Order: sequence, then C-alpha cells, then structure tokens
Amino acid sequence: METGNRYQPYRLIDPDGAAVEPVTVYFQELLAAGKAPSTVRSYGMDLLRWWRFLRAVDVPWDRATRREARDFSC
Repeated sequence: METGNRYQPYRLIDPDGAAVEPVTVYFQELLAAGKAPSTVRSYGMDLLRWWRFLRAVDVPWDRATRREARDFSC
C-alpha cells in the first residue's frame, strides 16, 4: 500500500488492515541503506506474493521452511 509518506512510502498490510511488522522493519532498513522507494515497492510486491502463498497453504510466515520456499518458486 502506498502511504504518501516519504519516510515510509509503502506498507504491507495483512487481511485485517494491520501493518505486517517484520516487513515494516525491513522496509525501514532498506530506506536507511539508501535504497530508492521504487526498490522498496518492488521488494514489497515480492513479499506480498510470498505472504499470500503462505496464507493459501496455511503456513505462518515464521514457520515457513525450505519446502514452502521450493513450492513457491515452482
């Protein structure tokens, strides 16, 4: 989700509308490292696909294994 805030230009939100905290921290680290907002957006779109995949296979993000990563890549 685009925020319009230059210090937090994008936010990944869960189905309840709450920010996904680990991704928020990751986005802040990317910006602090000098990455462009477009890079943050690109990474965010990838993470959104990953989060949706994990939800579809009923695996919490912090319980995902190499198996889920392999299946996601396929």
